[in-house]
Amino acid sequence: MTMKHHIDGRGVMIEFGEKPPQEVRSVLKRNSFRWSPSAQAWWRRRVAGAADVLCAIDKILEPARPDGACWDCGGPDGWFRNRGAATPVLCEACSERRP
Repeated sequence: MTMKHHIDGRGVMIEFGEKPPQEVRSVLKRNSFRWSPSAQAWWRRRVAGAADVLCAIDKILEPARPDGACWDCGGPDGWFRNRGAATPVLCEACSERRP
């Protein structure tokens, strides 16, 4: 499923190629987004915190997408934050070497 977003001084607008799953719609509603039938998009006026909402939706839609290359060895294949959201991206080998 594709997701496009637009952020400007008036607010945040998120468009999907099709109706998003219930889990995504729940995240949107919890974060004050409303459906606009005329724009065929979800929107809200407040811009603060929009990046966090977009990341949360992206994780729901693409759960297998890696967070990036390993911060220690630079492995290009992409790895996950296997110790939590606010931790470095590490491959399994580097993760085992860190305390």
